Amino acid sequence: MLNKIFFVFFIIFSSQVISNSAIDRENEIINFVQKSQYHAGSVWLEQKSSYVDVWNKVLLVFGWYDDYAECLSIKSTYQEKYPSTPYRCNNVR
Repeated sequence: MLNKIFFVFFIIFSSQVISNSAIDRENEIINFVQKSQYHAGSVWLEQKSSYVDVWNKVLLVFGWYDDYAECLSIKSTYQEKYPSTPYRCNNVR
Protein backbone atom coordinates (compact mmCIF):
# COMPACT_ATOMS: atom_id res chain seq x y z
CA MET A 1 0.00 0.00 0.00
CA LEU A 2 2.79 2.41 0.91
CA ASN A 3 4.52 1.63 -2.40
CA LYS A 4 1.40 2.61 -4.34
CA ILE A 5 1.06 5.88 -2.44
CA PHE A 6 4.73 6.67 -3.03
CA PHE A 7 4.38 5.84 -6.73
CA VAL A 8 1.33 8.11 -7.15
CA PHE A 9 3.11 10.91 -5.26
CA PHE A 10 6.19 10.47 -7.47
CA ILE A 11 4.11 10.68 -10.66
CA ILE A 12 2.31 13.83 -9.49
CA PHE A 13 5.53 15.47 -8.27
CA SER A 14 7.57 14.62 -11.38
CA SER A 15 4.86 15.89 -13.73
CA GLN A 16 4.82 19.18 -11.81
CA VAL A 17 8.61 19.51 -12.06
CA ILE A 18 8.53 18.81 -15.79
CA SER A 19 5.72 21.31 -16.24
CA ASN A 20 7.55 24.04 -14.31
CA SER A 21 10.79 23.46 -16.18
CA ALA A 22 8.97 23.76 -19.52
CA ILE A 23 7.40 27.04 -18.43
CA ASP A 24 10.77 28.29 -17.20
CA ARG A 25 12.38 27.37 -20.52
CA GLU A 26 9.59 29.13 -22.44
CA ASN A 27 10.12 32.28 -20.36
CA GLU A 28 13.88 32.13 -20.98
CA ILE A 29 13.31 32.02 -24.74
CA ILE A 30 10.80 34.88 -24.64
CA ASN A 31 13.15 37.03 -22.54
CA PHE A 32 16.09 36.27 -24.83
CA VAL A 33 14.14 37.24 -27.94
CA GLN A 34 12.82 40.45 -26.38
CA LYS A 35 16.30 41.55 -25.28
CA SER A 36 18.04 40.56 -28.52
CA GLN A 37 18.90 43.28 -31.01
CA TYR A 38 18.63 40.70 -33.78
CA HIS A 39 14.87 40.26 -33.33
CA ALA A 40 13.93 43.93 -33.60
CA GLY A 41 11.68 43.31 -36.64
CA SER A 42 10.45 39.87 -35.61
CA VAL A 43 6.79 39.15 -34.89
CA TRP A 44 5.06 36.80 -32.43
CA LEU A 45 2.01 34.84 -33.49
CA GLU A 46 -0.14 34.77 -30.36
CA GLN A 47 -3.20 32.76 -29.38
CA LYS A 48 -5.79 33.99 -26.90
CA SER A 49 -6.26 31.67 -23.95
CA SER A 50 -9.71 30.16 -23.68
CA TYR A 51 -9.57 30.25 -19.86
CA VAL A 52 -8.18 33.67 -18.95
CA ASP A 53 -7.71 36.96 -20.77
CA VAL A 54 -4.09 36.23 -21.76
CA TRP A 55 -2.35 36.02 -25.13
CA ASN A 56 0.07 33.09 -25.35
CA LYS A 57 3.00 33.09 -27.75
CA VAL A 58 2.67 30.31 -30.32
CA LEU A 59 5.61 30.96 -32.61
CA LEU A 60 8.18 33.55 -33.61
CA VAL A 61 8.24 34.75 -37.21
CA PHE A 62 11.67 36.04 -38.27
CA GLY A 63 14.05 36.06 -41.20
CA TRP A 64 11.50 37.09 -43.83
CA TYR A 65 11.60 40.30 -45.88
CA ASP A 66 8.35 41.33 -44.16
CA ASP A 67 7.90 39.32 -40.97
CA TYR A 68 4.54 40.92 -40.19
CA ALA A 69 3.08 39.98 -43.59
CA GLU A 70 4.30 36.40 -43.13
CA CYS A 71 2.78 36.30 -39.66
CA LEU A 72 -0.57 37.42 -41.08
CA SER A 73 -0.36 34.62 -43.64
CA ILE A 74 0.37 32.04 -40.93
CA LYS A 75 -2.39 33.54 -38.77
CA SER A 76 -4.96 33.06 -41.54
CA THR A 77 -3.94 29.40 -41.85
CA TYR A 78 -4.36 28.89 -38.10
CA GLN A 79 -7.74 30.63 -38.15
CA GLU A 80 -8.96 28.40 -40.96
CA LYS A 81 -7.89 25.32 -39.02
CA TYR A 82 -9.11 26.57 -35.60
CA PRO A 83 -11.88 29.13 -36.31
CA SER A 84 -13.07 29.46 -32.71
CA THR A 85 -9.62 30.47 -31.41
CA PRO A 86 -8.50 34.12 -31.75
CA TYR A 87 -4.97 34.73 -33.06
CA ARG A 88 -2.98 37.92 -33.55
CA CYS A 89 0.40 39.09 -34.74
CA ASN A 90 2.39 41.15 -32.27
CA ASN A 91 5.76 42.83 -32.87
CA VAL A 92 8.61 41.80 -30.58
CA ARG A 93 9.19 44.47 -27.96
